[in-house]
Amino acid sequence: MCPLPYGQWADTCPVRVTQQWLDVLTSRGARTAVLRDVDRNGRFRDRLTAQSIDLRVKVAAEAAGLDDPGSYSAHLLRAGGAAAAGRSMLAIARHGRWVETSPIVHGYVRAADMWRDNPMRGLGV
Repeated sequence: MCPLPYGQWADTCPVRVTQQWLDVLTSRGARTAVLRDVDRNGRFRDRLTAQSIDLRVKVAAEAAGLDDPGSYSAHLLRAGGAAAAGRSMLAIARHGRWVETSPIVHGYVRAADMWRDNPMRGLGV
């Protein structure tokens, strides 16, 4: 389980949106696989595979007009959370379910604002 706080806006709140989706799944008798393909007629199909999620991320990146959409992947959905500015390494590791001492999480943490976090700021040079 990964705890998520409620979002500021109901339409984009991950907690509310997930609960609505779970309600839809339950109402249609789908008891397993939260991530599912849905055909154009609204019928549930097979569970999404890692590869199909990865493809959807690439398609979304292309639709958003991002540079080099093929370089985006489903893995970025997890790793991107590690870039949370101003959060402690311990909090990021716990939330992402990494071992707290893992060097991997350190590789994911990026400065959200390279100017604000710049070590040269305030040196008066």
